Amino acid sequence: MCPLAVQWQENLTKQNWIECGIFQTEVPYSFVEEMPVQEILQKYGEGGIVGIQIPLLDLTADHFVEVLEKCEALGVSYLVLETMEVTRREYLLDLVEEVGAMLSMDELPIYIENGCRMLRPRYYVHGPFSDAGALLEIEQACNDLSGTTRFGICFSPGYANLLGQNIRGMVMKLQSHIKLLHVNENDGFQNDKQMPYTFTSTRNINSIEWSSVIGELQKAGFAGPIVFDVEGLFAMTPEPLQAQMLRLLATIGKEWSMHLFYEEFLNQGKQIVLFGAGKMMLNYLISWGNRFPPAFVVDNNEAAWGEVREGVRIQGPQEILKIPPEERLVLVCNMHYDEIGQQLKQLGIQEFYNYYDHYFTYLP
Repeated sequence: MCPLAVQWQENLTKQNWIECGIFQTEVPYSFVEEMPVQEILQKYGEGGIVGIQIPLLDLTADHFVEVLEKCEALGVSYLVLETMEVTRREYLLDLVEEVGAMLSMDELPIYIENGCRMLRPRYYVHGPFSDAGALLEIEQACNDLSGTTRFGICFSPGYANLLGQNIRGMVMKLQSHIKLLHVNENDGFQNDKQMPYTFTSTRNINSIEWSSVIGELQKAGFAGPIVFDVEGLFAMTPEPLQAQMLRLLATIGKEWSMHLFYEEFLNQGKQIVLFGAGKMMLNYLISWGNRFPPAFVVDNNEAAWGEVREGVRIQGPQEILKIPPEERLVLVCNMHYDEIGQQLKQLGIQEFYNYYDHYFTYLP
């Protein structure tokens, strides 16, 4: 499962985010800048801070060194450079060149976040860190200047959405250079920083098509961390409701992790059986069939029993029982998940999984 974290907000309580299944937090540097290390560890817990975030515009060369030293003392896993409102890529490149010696001696990963600029309220424009191609060039330049491979990309679909960018296309270009995912959602006009699935662009279409984003990240081999950067959500959530919101975020993270690691899920050495011989079956065969071919497909349509479609034989549901429970992996490939689930339970089949094709629509 991907490591999950939530970006710290002052009105959050540690007990809530730990009890709800999100065990770490990413902390803005301004929250810990003046605090002694021991006090920070006492507040957030040993290992409780997964990463530190700081606006690039707040950094000078001397300050950069101080930030890196603090990160090392806290034992965090990474540093994120936020690039919102930055107008020149040279601002970062000059910093890296100036502190290159320090960077070459340290191994802390530094992730450059995609950003943009607000020209006026509700109107955002591209900046030097907005486009995938530019991010890759800047990442490479920073690694060359520091003589390391420590620089990577922190991708925020929310910021890309403010620019109306092709978010899936950006993931396809950035591929394995994405080391960290900052998750929030907006309406495409304001930097709302709400939780995923909050906004729609048209009826029944999410403002950000998260399933296609996760599907492309799966292809790129992304393994986390996933950090929920949802300042707007917690600014409006009363404290008694924080636990419910955090629990929902943890559930979203676990759902995405399941599909990010779907190849590992299928690669259990079990016989795979698909329930359903329609379009969802075809999606599975196109996406996974070459690597994880099903033993057979079952369907309730008796007229199809014995047919061979796409090289796979269709059988009746009773055929599943011929495979010992510990040796089979049953995937429901039909939108009527509840009804088929009840049918499987009536057959005595208690372990089965729903296949959600919208995550893998774009797999080759």
